[in-house]
Amino acid sequence: MTNNYKNHSEEESTLHNARSFVMVLLIGVLCFYALLSNTNNKGQSLPMIAGKGCAVVMTGSMEPNLPVDSLIFVNKTNDYKEGDVVVIQDYYNLVVHRIVFIDENIVITKGDANNSEDEPMPISSIRGEVVGHIPYIGAGARIMKTPLGSLMLIGVVLLFWSLSNRQSNNDENEENDEEREVITCEKKIFRE
Repeated sequence: MTNNYKNHSEEESTLHNARSFVMVLLIGVLCFYALLSNTNNKGQSLPMIAGKGCAVVMTGSMEPNLPVDSLIFVNKTNDYKEGDVVVIQDYYNLVVHRIVFIDENIVITKGDANNSEDEPMPISSIRGEVVGHIPYIGAGARIMKTPLGSLMLIGVVLLFWSLSNRQSNNDENEENDEEREVITCEKKIFRE
């Protein structure tokens, strides 16, 4: 009986550790996103930490490959070639388009859904290459960047944490009840 109790306790401890890990991971991902994301591209540059960044696609110029509200992941490199999808700092806007021409000094890009090429830009205007994306998740990311969205996010994290702790406390109470029951049974057996 005691072995069953120990196994049950170990399982509960593992479950609690898994919940804690998920919470820490969720908070870490959200903090990483908050540091790197740029959902309002007007007049801002793409934040990059260690050559990595992320942003949200705001227009349909790259559809169907990059739908509106896709969260894109950007990597800074010095090896750009025709066909790469890049983020360009176009004066006060960030533009996500495909390179159609590149030489030592100039790059010309075009949105996949656009009929015409963009104006030539200096290569130095390339902020990075798009290395991945998650379609449509950017809508939630844009909402999270608003004050109401931030409050909702904090509320969800606190609710998850509260439910996790409540379950953990219930599990501890059940374990204590089981332990009392085992001790009571052992006392009865010992008396007999």
